[in-house]
Amino acid sequence: MQRAGRLLEQARALDPRSAQVLNSAVYWLRSVGRCAEAIEAAEHAIRIDPNRMRIYTGVYNELAVCKTRLGHAEEELALQALADQLNPRSPSKFSRFRHMGFAALMLGRDQDAIAYFQRSLALNPENSANRWTYRMLAAAYARTGQMDEAKHSLSEGDRLWPYYTIRGVFPEELSSPVYVQQIRNYQAALRLAGARDHADEDADFGVAADGLLHDEVAGRTPMDAPGVRTIRTAELVRLLADQAPLVIETVWNSWGRSIGGAIGLRFSGLGGSFTDEAQDRLRRKMFDQTSGDLTRPVVAVGWNAERFDGRNLALRLVALGYTQVYWYRGGREAWEVAGLPETPIDVQDW
Repeated sequence: MQRAGRLLEQARALDPRSAQVLNSAVYWLRSVGRCAEAIEAAEHAIRIDPNRMRIYTGVYNELAVCKTRLGHAEEELALQALADQLNPRSPSKFSRFRHMGFAALMLGRDQDAIAYFQRSLALNPENSANRWTYRMLAAAYARTGQMDEAKHSLSEGDRLWPYYTIRGVFPEELSSPVYVQQIRNYQAALRLAGARDHADEDADFGVAADGLLHDEVAGRTPMDAPGVRTIRTAELVRLLADQAPLVIETVWNSWGRSIGGAIGLRFSGLGGSFTDEAQDRLRRKMFDQTSGDLTRPVVAVGWNAERFDGRNLALRLVALGYTQVYWYRGGREAWEVAGLPETPIDVQDW
């Protein structure tokens, strides 16, 4: 993402009025969680040349999505409707209806949400993003008392992607109390529909351990990792009390809180290779945190036992030469399920 940001700056210097540059810049800002800036950039692009509105489809979409994330879902509905008028034959029309359904769901307009989700599914029934559409549809069905339909939608979502948990639903933007509460309401609707609350941190999926970084983060993890000690919740509580290890968190599905004292390194749990730019950045960051002491105990914390992010991070730390690396396989989800205390996470640049 940092490299993409640098490339966008170079592109903007070459042609600051390029619609492609403007669309990409707004998309980048939204993707790194800077929705307030994305809205400003989108509105600036539209002001520059309102006659080019038809080719600003991406700008309108990101503007609309960020409006919902900042607590103004009603504005997203109007913006998406306008984008549909400007480009009614867009190949992304199914995505537009999914976004409109989510905005309506956040507003509690469940019948409208159901209609939007059904249109989205009808336009592109095989799209991989339907795994999310089915879950949102299940929530809307449940709140309107259509429980058979809710159960069916959940089963379709599980068929497409079985790693979903209610606790994995999170607000991409934490600055809006309105949006944060809307996401909590969405979680409650998923519980009503019968969705799974959390993954089992002790589940043995029979997966053989390997020393690979997994690019597909979602999946059933092995019980172990080479050079790493797998640690469970009760053991981690003792370790924190006895040794005060350095706790590194991948900031996956984050509500802005984590294990006390954890340092958040966003994207540190992604795949790649042990020789990539991320590894070099992690080496420098860890040196700063440990003063080069490779014997310092370090705990890698990901989301849950069905995500490879914590394991990827642990393997990266071993590759850097750290000799006391712990992988908290249950992740922050298991910590929350246990009802253990959390504090605001210190998310740092690296």
